[in-house]
Amino acid sequence: MSITPYITVADARAAIEWYRNAFGARVSFEPIVMEDGRIGHVELTIGNDARFMMSDEFDSAGVAAPDPGRHNAVTLHVDTTAVDVVVRQAKTVGAQIDREPEDTPNGRIAVLHDPFGHRWMFNQRADDRGRATSPALARDLTANLRVPDLDGVDDFYGDYLGLTDEGFNLGWVTHRSAPGSGACVQLVTRDRTAPVDSAISVHVADVDAAYAEARRRGYRIVHPLTDEEWGVRRFFVQAPDGTVVNMVSHAD
Repeated sequence: MSITPYITVADARAAIEWYRNAFGARVSFEPIVMEDGRIGHVELTIGNDARFMMSDEFDSAGVAAPDPGRHNAVTLHVDTTAVDVVVRQAKTVGAQIDREPEDTPNGRIAVLHDPFGHRWMFNQRADDRGRATSPALARDLTANLRVPDLDGVDDFYGDYLGLTDEGFNLGWVTHRSAPGSGACVQLVTRDRTAPVDSAISVHVADVDAAYAEARRRGYRIVHPLTDEEWGVRRFFVQAPDGTVVNMVSHAD
């Protein structure tokens, strides 16, 4: 059993674009357009599985957008691993920030209103605040990569390389980086044009730990761990999008 929010807005087409730009939402069920041009049903998904349904207002169905003169009766609660990034991006496209991100006993929480009258609460659980402490944390990486989709490669570029959602996420492009380091990567879905590197090199703190973690996760090892000249120790691993990544460490 599950519950899926079904919200009503005054302009569903504008709302689709706003949720794309603010939350990186994607249309997961194409709009059903009624004879009068209004959208009778559409489904959007934020991240991997935060799905919600939406429609325009319909008197015949008894559904209407929130009344701006009254307080909200419902809040949409979303678990995220990057609450500060979500709030920062939503603010740039006109969100009303009711509660800036702050740490609480239940995680890091922020509350905002979208331009369509709906109230959102984003919660970064306490156990998600240290995701960038992976032993394979990238110390140095810069690349622009095309990928089939953003969600499908999140495990590799996020959890494994330790790159967080710092920067922006517009649904078709995301900028990931490791706070306090020079590591960053821009992932772009293949239906957009962008500079593309065929391979990337990642300088890691502990290449042996990175190798063991890659094998544990089942990533394809293209070339095994080897020692080379000048204290270089490296291996090559293939990301789920097909990119061959050179994982390397240098002697201090």
